[in-house]
Amino acid sequence: MKKWMVLVLSLSLVFTCCSCKDNDNKSNKDDNEEQTISETDKETDETVEETSPLATLTTDNWIETALALSGVEWVVPEGWTLTSVSSPNGVSNMSIIYTCSGSILQTDFGRNLFAEMQRVSGQDITEQGNPDVVFATFDDSLAEDGTAMWEYFPIRDGENKSTYVIFSIYDDKVDITLTFY
Repeated sequence: MKKWMVLVLSLSLVFTCCSCKDNDNKSNKDDNEEQTISETDKETDETVEETSPLATLTTDNWIETALALSGVEWVVPEGWTLTSVSSPNGVSNMSIIYTCSGSILQTDFGRNLFAEMQRVSGQDITEQGNPDVVFATFDDSLAEDGTAMWEYFPIRDGENKSTYVIFSIYDDKVDITLTFY
């Protein structure tokens, strides 16, 4: 039995080494072709970065970018600080994290944000992915774990465009993730 196992393992090692050797030979032949493909991909990535305002998102321009994409005028509540703002994929999403202190409660901020999104939405605010569940208020969308998720439809490029919102309340932070479609 041990001899069979050794034989099987040895053969699998031989096949593995042979296949790696073939890939090395192919990669040497195709270096010029791969380099051309890489340059083309690089040009495509640069085009995406140039066309998406999220590709150049910073703490200096986030308010203007968020207004342009969400239709909502963003503020940092009195006593709060902007901890971070980023776009993980640089194309269609935005994460805003506040550290909370002062007299403005996190739920009050959520209510104000929700009301502003209702104002600019061309349709009802609904549960993400479920248009049959309509939220009339922020409190309707808020789960027991401190997370609220909804979809609204601000006007971008002359059309109502879907935007997913995840609003998460933590002990001393509010994390808002927007995904633009």
